[in-house]
Amino acid sequence: MRPSCWGCCYKHVADAAIADDEMNQGYPRFKMYVAGNLSHAASEIVEFYPELAQLLRAHRLRFCEAPFTHKVPYEGLAEFIDMCAACHGNASLPCIPPELLVEQMEAESTRVGANGHEGITS
Repeated sequence: MRPSCWGCCYKHVADAAIADDEMNQGYPRFKMYVAGNLSHAASEIVEFYPELAQLLRAHRLRFCEAPFTHKVPYEGLAEFIDMCAACHGNASLPCIPPELLVEQMEAESTRVGANGHEGITS
């Protein structure tokens, strides 16, 4: 097994975001590229930060269940990965922000519906 790599993790999250955009532009087969890249991102980071690898896995699984409704927070994940890479070896790794957690996102989407009104989810 290759050693973990922050840059590779970041690259795979970015690739997943691009594939997700393509999928939403009318190319549904890109779903496999999103899932594959999220899986690669998790495998690239598991030695450094197992909880982040688990978070990426949770987003991948949720995305595979609901590819057009689960919104993976790609930008937030990429920023967090950059922050971790900057800290790696020099300081303790930061805690995962709650807004990146799948459970938190699902709770928020239930509280604020797709049309932006609280309590309405359709």
